[in-house]
Amino acid sequence: MRGLALLLLFGTLCLMAPAAAAQELESLQVHAGSLSEPPDDLPLQLPAVSLDPVFDDETKSYTAVLPYSADGVSLVAETSIVDEIVAAEGKAADGTELEFSSWSYSRNLTGNKGAIISFDDLPDGETTIRIAVEGFRRRTIYSVVASRAATASGSASLTRLELAPAGGRSGTYTLTPEFGTATTQYAADVPADADSLIVNTAAEHAGSEVEVGGVAADGEPLALDGSRVSGLAPGTNTLEIAVAAEDGATTSVYTVAVTRPVPSDDATLHGLRLSEGPPSPGFMLTAMAGELPEGDVAPSPAFDPGVTSYAVAVGEAQLTVRSRAAGQAGMSVSGRSPAGAELSVGNTSYIGDVSSGGVSHGSFLSATVSGLSAGENVIEIVVTAEDGTTQSYTLIVTR
Repeated sequence: MRGLALLLLFGTLCLMAPAAAAQELESLQVHAGSLSEPPDDLPLQLPAVSLDPVFDDETKSYTAVLPYSADGVSLVAETSIVDEIVAAEGKAADGTELEFSSWSYSRNLTGNKGAIISFDDLPDGETTIRIAVEGFRRRTIYSVVASRAATASGSASLTRLELAPAGGRSGTYTLTPEFGTATTQYAADVPADADSLIVNTAAEHAGSEVEVGGVAADGEPLALDGSRVSGLAPGTNTLEIAVAAEDGATTSVYTVAVTRPVPSDDATLHGLRLSEGPPSPGFMLTAMAGELPEGDVAPSPAFDPGVTSYAVAVGEAQLTVRSRAAGQAGMSVSGRSPAGAELSVGNTSYIGDVSSGGVSHGSFLSATVSGLSAGENVIEIVVTAEDGTTQSYTLIVTR
């Protein structure tokens, strides 16, 4: 429809004196382009245009520069539950009154009300748009002077480039160097389990077109779904953000080398301590400091990561095994009695990928094997590397 059904004549409204300053509009957004039918949802899927000054609750007059390619201008104005948008108008520089389409909406949770006002066939030069807001015994007029550029922009720059975790995680990944409009080459590190991320960008000019793509470390193209990029593989992935200026001639490409750690194939033990009896307290604190508690039972030969079989002599029926492996490697302990019966394994504690000061100390395990019988018992420690590689260490425990 043409015009807001709930709006009164603007001329009548302007005869009423505005009240003292108050916050009538809660938000005001301007978009380049027009709408011919109600939008499915907010925010509008049209390029956003910056207001000058930035919208606040004290300022009633604004300017907005629209790209040369803009076929119209659309505004989204929202009030609190106690105010209402009751009129709008747009006039070209020569005084011609412009037609517009408009739709009202309300938010169920907050009770806020708003209007979407869209002008098409935007003329050259300045268009002055005024919005009237009615509250309790007051009227307030807001104005936006929208000027359409005389020529197409040659800007192909970004003013914002952020990489954020996907899957609901908060924060952003660090770009190196820090983002700057004139810098087009960056690097960023993501966690080992991050196969996707969110790309947030803003172009310097609203008429620019931004396209995201790239190639994964395994040579496959990265997949794009909205702002989400998927398909990151272990290694260095190349993310490309191409910007085409409004003039169709100027282009630029921002590149980010996104490194996802390659899973380690290190399945060796890097530490082994043995103690008779149940575990003593303090394992967790010692492990978090990057160390294994001392043991009172010495394997033979002395522990070496390259040696996978040891002899151990004990007098008790319990042996506590404490071990350390690289990175996020997993470790498991099992055992068999001289008769071949499965030994009980309990008091198991595991801490993965302990690091401090940027240095990884690896993963730590403590487990107690019970039910050692007279004769030769066999205890096996299996290390599973990040990439799935496994290696076994055997303890021949004689009681």
